[in-house]
Amino acid sequence: MKRGLILLISMLFIIAYTKEISAIGLSPYSLKIPYAAGESVNVSISLINNAKELRNATLQVGGEDAQWVEYPKEYYFLDAGTSKEIILTINFPQDAEPGMHRISLTAKEMPSSIKGTGISVFGEVSGTIDIMVPYPGTYAQISVSGKNTNVDEPMQLEVNVNNLGKRTIEHMIISVVTYDKNQMELERISEPLESIQPGESRNLKIPLKSQLYHAGDYIAVVSGRYGVLIINEEIFEFRVGHLFVNVSNVVFLQQSGGLYRVSFDARSEWNAAIENVYATVEIFDENEQQINILKTPSINLGPWEKSTISTFFDATNLIEEVYNAKITLFYNEKTTIIDVPFSKMKPTQDFSGSAFVFVIILVLIFIIDYLWMKNKKGNKPPKDINYRL
Repeated sequence: MKRGLILLISMLFIIAYTKEISAIGLSPYSLKIPYAAGESVNVSISLINNAKELRNATLQVGGEDAQWVEYPKEYYFLDAGTSKEIILTINFPQDAEPGMHRISLTAKEMPSSIKGTGISVFGEVSGTIDIMVPYPGTYAQISVSGKNTNVDEPMQLEVNVNNLGKRTIEHMIISVVTYDKNQMELERISEPLESIQPGESRNLKIPLKSQLYHAGDYIAVVSGRYGVLIINEEIFEFRVGHLFVNVSNVVFLQQSGGLYRVSFDARSEWNAAIENVYATVEIFDENEQQINILKTPSINLGPWEKSTISTFFDATNLIEEVYNAKITLFYNEKTTIIDVPFSKMKPTQDFSGSAFVFVIILVLIFIIDYLWMKNKKGNKPPKDINYRL
């Protein structure tokens, strides 16, 4: 009883002190700083108390390059709604490996009752300082992004160029070539960039001719050239949608007796949400006479989403074995219609009880046979025994 009471009090204590698990904030939580060989740079970071009461917090620096950073390793008591500025000094080495260097920042909340020394941590928030060490000579990277669209909507690609080298890049040409799923070229575009300084990033918005793109899947191959040098190629895949919902994988599954479940997949080919999607299922006999009509529940489909729609019907009174089903899907004042055959199965019998009895009988036969053989071996007369008067 006493142990349970202690456990309950401990849990209430933990809940009380963790109700604001994200009370400590970090600002800014993401920084990008240019590399300056052999120099020192001061960076200002603030610990923020978002709680309505006193909080104890500290800042920790991590990562492979944490030794570059000097900062006060102290604990700070922050009143409600206040912040504490901390100055970090980054001492850049004279030489560093080219590429991205990341220093991690962690603001940790400590127990307020333990001044100066935290034993357990209640909550933390992380941040980063990214430092790009330039490559020797001329070096650049490109990246491409964009969005799926629908037919006849404006289309564009966004190309980002980063000069990661130590030299200025002059007269760069950005090339974009688009292809359909059959690898047929649709469009070829060239965009000039006059000058990109070391460490500079340039963003281009390149429009595409929407009239060239029908509903389907496409790729864009983006590359950059300066002089005789060609920087990395990037491949971007995108889709163009149209207002259509495809119906596939129609299944008629017998549940029990004459009850059937009909289900099918509805897959949107529209780059926007479609609400109130539902279907009717009509059953026809061999004379094309309608003998039943069903309506499914309605669903909502997100862009390019696929979902399963199903309903149930009673086929007990259906006499023939083969029927035709017409599925009509309704959405946004449009329809998708497919015809599929439906074969009525003969009612199945439930053999589960009989199977159980059969297994029990087999087990009993095995036990009886085993006991009989054991008893037979025990009653055999001993061999090589001479009887004398």
